[in-house]
Amino acid sequence: MRKFLLALMWVVLGFSDLTGQNFTGSWHGVLNVQSVKLRVIFNIEKTGDSLISTMDSPDQGAMGLPISRTYPNGTELVVSLSSA
Repeated sequence: MRKFLLALMWVVLGFSDLTGQNFTGSWHGVLNVQSVKLRVIFNIEKTGDSLISTMDSPDQGAMGLPISRTYPNGTELVVSLSSA
């Protein structure tokens, strides 16, 4: 299940307006995979002009998984996790 989660994960967090917003910090949610609900936490930090993120999956005992890309896309914040 963990490989499935990592291989297929694209999480898009919607924001009404990213301009001037401070979206750093910890964002909590639940991922529904078949009949299993997994808690996920995205930890987002700003470094210069870039965003750096990690993901925690407490139900799987996975903490500090590095996020491949975190970037604003229009009115959304895209968080992408690669299994490679």
